[in-house]
Amino acid sequence: MRIEYWADSHVGLVRRSNEDAIGCFPELSLFMVADGMGGHNAGEVASRMAVDIIHDVFLREKRRNERAAHLFDRLRRFKRRHDAGQSPDAFLRSAVELANRKIFEAGRPAEGQTEARRMGTTAVVLFLAPDEARAYWAHVGDSRLYRLRGKRLQLLSVDHTLHGKSYRQCDSAPLDLPHTNVLLQALGPVESVDVAVRADELRSGDRFLLCSDGVSGAVDAAFTQRVLDESPTLATAGEQLIQRSLAAGGKDNASAILVHLTE
Repeated sequence: MRIEYWADSHVGLVRRSNEDAIGCFPELSLFMVADGMGGHNAGEVASRMAVDIIHDVFLREKRRNERAAHLFDRLRRFKRRHDAGQSPDAFLRSAVELANRKIFEAGRPAEGQTEARRMGTTAVVLFLAPDEARAYWAHVGDSRLYRLRGKRLQLLSVDHTLHGKSYRQCDSAPLDLPHTNVLLQALGPVESVDVAVRADELRSGDRFLLCSDGVSGAVDAAFTQRVLDESPTLATAGEQLIQRSLAAGGKDNASAILVHLTE
């Protein structure tokens, strides 16, 4: 299967800065959206740190595999290493946990200061293994991952909010799951975090949408399903989603990544 993608991030119509960060790394089959919090600068730093740290973990893994090419396939096949056999979902979890620790440490008071730098970010991460026909994803907070398979749109991530709490053990959440400004978890505020990690089969034709709540909180599910299904290109679909969020007031930063699997 071949991976196609599109991505964009818009500051919106109200905020002065964009605290979202997006990461598209097709050579690693890795895609991420992070929505920073903590005010100007702090939120931007936290979201960019999350993307950069997780990317670097995967990149180091890819290079290790390439140096041992006689024993192991490339990262996308994700065979266990002989010295540290982590499954893809466990590896993904550890990468997000590392990002949390690094952001937490960056928010600690500097020497001579008494107050911590309040910073944090949500994160949703998608890792694809086309050769194994598997998709793996992880998230903390309320940035979301949707999948369109055939005509059916699913919300694969369950927000770390009171609204999402009752669906935490489910494979998916209702498409109309309400948004709220109160998060139960995020990367950075505390030293440890419970990362939600899931996996499922990957099928040709699957379309994934990773987005911040500036998109999912402003664009209804029916419009999202129709756009993902009917748009001739990923760019057309993505631009319609961003423009819809702006038409709804553009009160928040709006970021989206679309990923499409084809033969």
